[in-house]
Amino acid sequence: EKMKNNYKKTKDKELIKMCCSILNSPVGELFIICSDKGVFNISYQSQPNFKLSSKDSVLMIQVKKELGEYFAGERQTWDVPIDWGEAKGFYLKARIACAKIKFGMTRSYSQLAKLTKNPRAVRAVGTAMSTNPHSILIPCHRVVKTGGNLGNYGGGLDAKSWLLHHEKDISNN
Repeated sequence: EKMKNNYKKTKDKELIKMCCSILNSPVGELFIICSDKGVFNISYQSQPNFKLSSKDSVLMIQVKKELGEYFAGERQTWDVPIDWGEAKGFYLKARIACAKIKFGMTRSYSQLAKLTKNPRAVRAVGTAMSTNPHSILIPCHRVVKTGGNLGNYGGGLDAKSWLLHHEKDISNN
């Protein structure tokens, strides 16, 4: 799918208007894109083909509210819908498995591969997590190396560490 001027073109050549906004958070600026189907992207880098929308959509207001509650320690699950976009196959399966990792818990890349019924697909799980367009909502920060080392994270290791400690602190209260 191609994106330009806040529209995404689907494989059926349909144009869908996207709402784009920024949320300041304890882990830095989050660039958020919503479609009419759900949250399309949350990333730590701005998306060059999108301009910030002049007005937040109802869904954008909701996702910012839920993220604010998460960072304040008041939310552990999400109500906003996800726009899975063109995700399919193993990457979709790995991200859905990741979404099931409970708040405050971690799983290794190996454990996540086993949950997808592909125990040898550890590197593919890593790729699925590194290309996850739904940071925080699909909690790839909860996926760590076997032995507990953090591994990588699109928002940087400081952000990953902060998110894991934030969830652990709330889970222990």
